[in-house]
Amino acid sequence: MSRRPALRFFCLLGLALLCGAGLRADETRGGIAFVKGLSGSLTADGRDLSKHESFDPVGQTIVSGPSGRSCLVFSNRMALVLEPDTTLNVVKFRQALPDGSAATTDNVEMARSQIELKLERGGFALAQVQPRATSSLTIELPSGTLSGRVSAMIVSLDSAPPQVAMLDGTMRLSRNSGRPLVLQSGQWLDLGKTSNLSTSGMLRTLDTTERKAVSDQIATAQTNYRLVVFSPDEDDGWETQVRIPKSSARSAAKNDFMIHN
Repeated sequence: MSRRPALRFFCLLGLALLCGAGLRADETRGGIAFVKGLSGSLTADGRDLSKHESFDPVGQTIVSGPSGRSCLVFSNRMALVLEPDTTLNVVKFRQALPDGSAATTDNVEMARSQIELKLERGGFALAQVQPRATSSLTIELPSGTLSGRVSAMIVSLDSAPPQVAMLDGTMRLSRNSGRPLVLQSGQWLDLGKTSNLSTSGMLRTLDTTERKAVSDQIATAQTNYRLVVFSPDEDDGWETQVRIPKSSARSAAKNDFMIHN
């Protein structure tokens, strides 16, 4: 074999090995949801959920009770603090395996993910680690569909008026009527006006007081996603670890330090 064909052969072989490794690293599997906080009742397709329970949320209707707020942390480190009387459907949740490129799982999503939610009533405060550029979040609402990437936001259908408050992220609203809108960091959207052809009064910038109020509501979600870490297991599932703050470590139950699911 001459030098040039041999060089070409080994280059192609190396490329094939690299692509193969990339495919393995980019393999996706279904994600899970973890009940981090539970105040009041919380059900999935009519089944009562308990604190520190992991479950496959896809295809299930999650309903919160008339009082209290509960927190779900998804395995891509996205936390939702549900309002009372919320009905939420998880349509799709796929997640790639960690590829080791995130500097720290505390700040950056371990690997890309795709989540599709359908909010029928109620609402939630959302917070998560910085999503990958190839990740996507879709939220179907009665008045349209939000899609994009977000780290902190509030969606409430029962507030007066119904609203989306974007603290950090960018999402596109495809309205059931009218042209699409882009909601960016620091903006507020009146969902009650999305059926209007005119966008006047529909979208505005949050003032300082409003930003603080939104930030305070999201703080619980931020705290909870920082306390839960997920890692893939060998059975195409996920292992969950719950961190206990130093201030409460002495009084925490031993099985609260690490919970395997």
